[in-house]
Amino acid sequence: MKRNNSQGRQYSEGKALGDDLRGLIVHELKESGVHVGNSIPKGIAPKVAEKYKITKQTVHNIWKKYNEDLSVSRRPCAGGRPRKYGIDEIEFVNVLKTERPSVEQNTLRDQLLQYSAISSISTSTVSRIITNELKMTYKRIAHYKKNRFTVRNLQYTQQFLNYVSNKDPFTLKFMDEMGVKLVDGQPVYGHSRKGTPCVEITRYDPHANFTASVRQW
Repeated sequence: MKRNNSQGRQYSEGKALGDDLRGLIVHELKESGVHVGNSIPKGIAPKVAEKYKITKQTVHNIWKKYNEDLSVSRRPCAGGRPRKYGIDEIEFVNVLKTERPSVEQNTLRDQLLQYSAISSISTSTVSRIITNELKMTYKRIAHYKKNRFTVRNLQYTQQFLNYVSNKDPFTLKFMDEMGVKLVDGQPVYGHSRKGTPCVEITRYDPHANFTASVRQW
């Protein structure tokens, strides 16, 4: 439910100011001559509060929080159950997801239980780490084709053409090949940071490759 504060600004009860607005307030205070580590001089907070339609106490609270950790982010909610993971677990998931974006949550959970200090964690908690802590989104994996026209390949092709051009065409024999690669189960979707493509690099294609060879006379 939306309400109006004493300055006439609408707000949702229980919902803190967004990080963008908090950043503007901090920038405004710095432009007004307030230095990090110092309190807000008298007379500045009311002007900033009037400009952004907030209370003076909110201005002081935002600046106090910024002095503590140099961050405009809101304080985490103190209520509810404590988190089952810490900075080390978040960084561990980040490394695994960056190396292999398509890795599934149950695999990440097993890796956390095996290599971290936590004793229990659910796949839903792992999903919250990915979306809330790492700010990753689920998207289609981008497949980039390598450039086949490298200098080495062009030189090899030219040598082959030079060799064939000096031969009697009636003495040449060719071998045609047709390859069929089964790609069932190949990962299609994965996670990556918001605004960035999802790219997964593998050493080889683990799927079966069937080749039919036909000799031409």
